[in-house]
Amino acid sequence: MGPAGAILGGLQLLVVEDDHDAREIFRSVLTEYGARVTVTSSARESLRLLREVQFDAVVADILLGSSDAVALLTQARGEQNQAPFIAVSAADFEGKRLEALGFAAYLRKPIENRHLADAILAALLAR
Repeated sequence: MGPAGAILGGLQLLVVEDDHDAREIFRSVLTEYGARVTVTSSARESLRLLREVQFDAVVADILLGSSDAVALLTQARGEQNQAPFIAVSAADFEGKRLEALGFAAYLRKPIENRHLADAILAALLAR
């Protein structure tokens, strides 16, 4: 276990990010906090994984190439998946609007490691 400790110890997280470097940063940070992390670059692959694995939370970039995290969230909810979704983006979005669409939180990149972990924990506690 890294110096961050295990505040996310044992949580199964899905990261949906189309940028390779960002995906690997998320994997590294969340693993250091003790989470079991699965990463994917597409909404299509994410939906397949959400059908197969019971994730505790999803961290998803708002803009995913040919799709977006709003469509992914809508499809996941249509399939009765209730894992909280944390929206992330380098673009400036209105957080309240995203929360109204069903996201548990919105974080603007670059994200401080602890803020990401805290947002995931807060989303799980609010469930």
